[in-house]
Amino acid sequence: MKVLGIDFGDRKIGIAVSDGTGRFAHGVCTLRRKSKKDDLKFIRELVQKEGAAKIVFGLPIGFDGHEGKVCEKVKKFANELREEIGVPIEFVDEVLSTEEAKEIVALRPRKRKFQKDEIDRIAAAIILQRYLDHTHEER
Repeated sequence: MKVLGIDFGDRKIGIAVSDGTGRFAHGVCTLRRKSKKDDLKFIRELVQKEGAAKIVFGLPIGFDGHEGKVCEKVKKFANELREEIGVPIEFVDEVLSTEEAKEIVALRPRKRKFQKDEIDRIAAAIILQRYLDHTHEER
């Protein structure tokens, strides 16, 4: 079963997908946000293209366990996406995923512009891999 992973942001959305076994995640793309309608359409088409049966959103829970306003934005968008495409959606704590992605990108010798574009999709892959690892442990 393929799973789509999303690192949701105000300006960009990082997207990752699992392999067919649901064990390994890899970054697919970084969507530069245009409008909610366009964003939902892009993700819907990607879910169909990849054959994803589930979507996992990173949830920016604070170190104190508090869900702030950003969590509300993520959940609102996720619920609208669920209504739009009817695919189950789950959430996973995304704590430090962007910082981890930045460390990975910093190790690669590339131009800064390309590095910025990579961070969101790598963060999405990290979020998705955490989810896959957790669900695999439960089996």
